[in-house]
Amino acid sequence: TPLNFSDDDSETVALPFTFEFYGVPKTDATISSNGYVTFGPLGTDFTNDPIPNATPPNDFIAPFWDDLDPEGAGNVYYQDMGDGRFIVQWDDVPHFPGPGGNTYTFQLVLHQSGSMNFYYEAMDGILDSASIGIENAAANIGLQVINNAAYVEDGLAVRISDIWLSANPSGGSVSIGGSEEIALLFETVGLEKGTYTADLTLTTNDPEPSGTVVIPIEFVVTLNPTAEEPTSSPEGFPGTHLLGAAYPNPFNPQTAFTLAVAEAQNVRIEVYDALGRRTILLYDGRMAGRTSYDFTVDGSQLASGAYFIRITGETFADMQRITLLK
Repeated sequence: TPLNFSDDDSETVALPFTFEFYGVPKTDATISSNGYVTFGPLGTDFTNDPIPNATPPNDFIAPFWDDLDPEGAGNVYYQDMGDGRFIVQWDDVPHFPGPGGNTYTFQLVLHQSGSMNFYYEAMDGILDSASIGIENAAANIGLQVINNAAYVEDGLAVRISDIWLSANPSGGSVSIGGSEEIALLFETVGLEKGTYTADLTLTTNDPEPSGTVVIPIEFVVTLNPTAEEPTSSPEGFPGTHLLGAAYPNPFNPQTAFTLAVAEAQNVRIEVYDALGRRTILLYDGRMAGRTSYDFTVDGSQLASGAYFIRITGETFADMQRITLLK
């Protein structure tokens, strides 16, 4: 769908699915002629900022935020692909003032899972005056890929996703002299073989030694993963249990998974929200060894967002992230 923008223009469109952005479900988006999409009110800003920054716009995704002008040449399009992808394309859009040899063709692809991709097809001209990245609504959290520096080139692709690392609970309190266990969930779904890095930031009101601790995380994916589906009598257990991937995921309102244990034991299965609050006690009982059990999570009474299936047995513990999109 062409938007036929003038200079410094924008239009708000309905998304074909609920898109979770920084934990907040989004149902519409404002597309800017200046190379970004915002879930807030300002879609016409042509002066790009470092990320994050309190100056509006906030709550945005910026594949190439710069002073662009599609009024005289080029166009901006959006399309629901019908397969869980929503695409915005800035097509042969000139830099302001233009045209004059500075034109850009690039895409933003939103995935129903909450991840996103930036694709740069033909980037001709000024490439060191844009901001690329994402920022939350409060403007206190952001991911800056680049700001006013050379980085983009033809054929470049950037993927942003928080799926591979999650913390549960993501916040809470610890009594004086006490401790609290935080589970980290690493997911390889959708990841290619390689090394992935991130910083886990722990913020506390304890003044000693510091109010903020940054823990570097390195995650190595050695094989492209494939899903394992346990049979009714699983053989060749790789360890203590076999947990099948929840499907569908994202889901609405139900998702199902399988679980088999190598040895008979008591097992508890619970569902927690992103704040560490238990929302569902799915199972609490005895499971026979080497037998596959089917489980269904019903999210009819839950709000959209990320949840965690926490499984605790006598010989193992495991967790799986699921996303409810209504």
